[in-house]
Amino acid sequence: MAVVWIKNLLRQNITKDRILEYVNGLCERLPCPMGESVVDCNKIASMPSVSFTIGGKAFKLTPEQYIYKIGVGETVVCMSGFIAFDIPPPRGPG
Repeated sequence: MAVVWIKNLLRQNITKDRILEYVNGLCERLPCPMGESVVDCNKIASMPSVSFTIGGKAFKLTPEQYIYKIGVGETVVCMSGFIAFDIPPPRGPG
């Protein structure tokens, strides 16, 4: 399906650079198979802090602490440090 879509864009004389921008944007919105979440790097400052209470003590993480950046310059991608995983019973939800 993506190949057909790209061929149609090429027939419309859309530049290859613009098409790659579209494809890159699409890839950023697709769910990652390992449970990672891509985050808009420009929105980190507006994200909330997260707190966990372990053994009666609160541990607060700022967005800068739970979002990590991969890459350099224009190729930087921001990822959530939280990863979803399914833990089967009896250790996980029942």
